[in-house]
Amino acid sequence: MSKARVAVLNVITNELTVTGAAAQYGYSRQHLHRLLARYRDSGLDAVDPQSRRPRSNPAPPAPRCGKRSSTYTYA
Repeated sequence: MSKARVAVLNVITNELTVTGAAAQYGYSRQHLHRLLARYRDSGLDAVDPQSRRPRSNPAPPAPRCGKRSSTYTYA
């Protein structure tokens, strides 16, 4: 069970206050409130850490360099 899940469960079962849970589990109060909002919106599975990878990349790929030469000339 993740640390975020345990912190949220302790707050919703009134075992700890938001401030106490934040101090005990190493979160800021603001982040713990965000986790609680995610829990209210989408349930306990939404509390687990989310991927930080972007879903898409709107920038086009960089243009490739010119044609590579396979022969080298030495003077």
